[in-house]
Amino acid sequence: MSKTAKSRGWISVPVLLLVVMLGLLLLQQQTVINDHKRFQLATEVLSQNVVWHNAYLALSDLTPSPGGGPSCIGFCSPSVEGWQSKMLEGQRVWLQRKRLSSLSVERWCASFDKKHIKCWWHDDSGAKREMWLTLP
Repeated sequence: MSKTAKSRGWISVPVLLLVVMLGLLLLQQQTVINDHKRFQLATEVLSQNVVWHNAYLALSDLTPSPGGGPSCIGFCSPSVEGWQSKMLEGQRVWLQRKRLSSLSVERWCASFDKKHIKCWWHDDSGAKREMWLTLP
């Protein structure tokens, strides 16, 4: 084998090692970035859960007002009326607690803008449900 063929082989091995090491460093950096993003998302979700939990606790202090009526068959949309405002965590939150006798359920709703609403339904049987609503 000639001298030039041997030297080309020795050049490619260090270059190959350099490429592998660079790839490993980039993989490690991407893992750190992904972990940071995951932590930020978890922190944001946790803070939102705290706000909704505090709204739920504020709703438990309210006295339910009658809602529904003969025109309310099946699902009863939260009305424009009957909201009470309260400051929670430095934000104004709108609360509504209604007793829907025709459905044997009590509906607790909370919103920051009266358009995107989180509601909890407490059935007389003890069942609890929750749902997000978006009003036009």
